[in-house]
This record gives sequence, C-alpha cells and structure tokens, in this order.
Amino acid sequence: SGYSDTGETSDDEDLILDNEALKMIAKAAKTKKKNERFMWGGTAQSEWKQSDADLVTKALTSFGYRNISWPRFNSILHLSKTMELEEIKRMAWALPLVCLCEAAEDNALEVSRKAKAASKERNSAGGVLGRTGDDGVIAVDEEVTKSDKKQ
Repeated sequence: SGYSDTGETSDDEDLILDNEALKMIAKAAKTKKKNERFMWGGTAQSEWKQSDADLVTKALTSFGYRNISWPRFNSILHLSKTMELEEIKRMAWALPLVCLCEAAEDNALEVSRKAKAASKERNSAGGVLGRTGDDGVIAVDEEVTKSDKKQ
C-alpha cells in the first residue's frame, strides 16, 4: 500500500513554492511525516500493539459503536497497557476508515488493470485496423466496463 512514505523529498520543492503560507504548510507536513510511526508497537503511552488493535476490532464487531457506553467498551478490552479513552475512540474509528481506504484503492487498481488489459486485447485483436494512429490507445467500451462491474 502507498501509506509507508518515508517523508523524503527533494530540495527543489522549496523553489516551486513561492507563497510563504504554502511553504509553512509543506514544512509542517514534512515534520509530521518524520514524527509519524508506520509500525505497530513502541514504548510511548499512545503507541499501540497490534494485538491491542485486534482486541478493539473484535469488541467493535461484538458491540458496535453505540450499543454500549465508551467507558464500558474500555473496561471490556483488557489491553496490554492502559490507554486513554480518547485514544481508544481514535483507534476504533481509524481501523475501519483505513480498511475502507485500502479497499477503495484496491478496487480502483483492479478496475484500472482490467481497462488496460481490455484495451491491449482490442488493440492486438484488431491488427492494423485496431490501431488509432495517434497514441495507440483505444477508448474502453462502456459495455466492457459494465460487464466488469457485474463480476
């Protein structure tokens, strides 16, 4: 997945950004990326173990978001270390949102891959008559796209 960015960028970005406000935003984003962790674990109070995140996921599948109070939800978890209630709420919402983003990204990549394969197949099947003459790309038919959605 594309979420493991190391935060490394070239110095040319500073030349491109003429506006001081944009420079400040870019600098803040770079600083945040340097401080952001991309792995489970850690010794800080707010860093999660993967097993603890799994417990939150299991509790969500059992109780949902509004079927029990958050303090009761917290008392059921039995995490490896004490987490603040706000951190538990944050993780409870972050896990499904990340899953949704990854599923949407995978879906988009699959549709793109199928469209490219269909275009190549049409281009090679048509021989000389199947080529467009300008860039070699043939527009994908709506019928192909509709049949892909049904699968």
